[in-house]
Amino acid sequence: MVGTRLLLGAFWLATLFLAVAFRDEAPGALPAVLAGGVVLLLGGVVMRAVDKRRHRPPDR
Repeated sequence: MVGTRLLLGAFWLATLFLAVAFRDEAPGALPAVLAGGVVLLLGGVVMRAVDKRRHRPPDR
């Protein structure tokens, strides 16, 4: 789990660097990379909440 997060973080930092380095050639890349970072940050939190909700006992 930690290794996967580190690997995703490293790939995200690499894409962020490339988006900043080539911002003149690809002006839409930086917002896309930043949005992807938000998805990576919040994706785990949302999936844990959904999993917790899915496995709780039903209300009676």
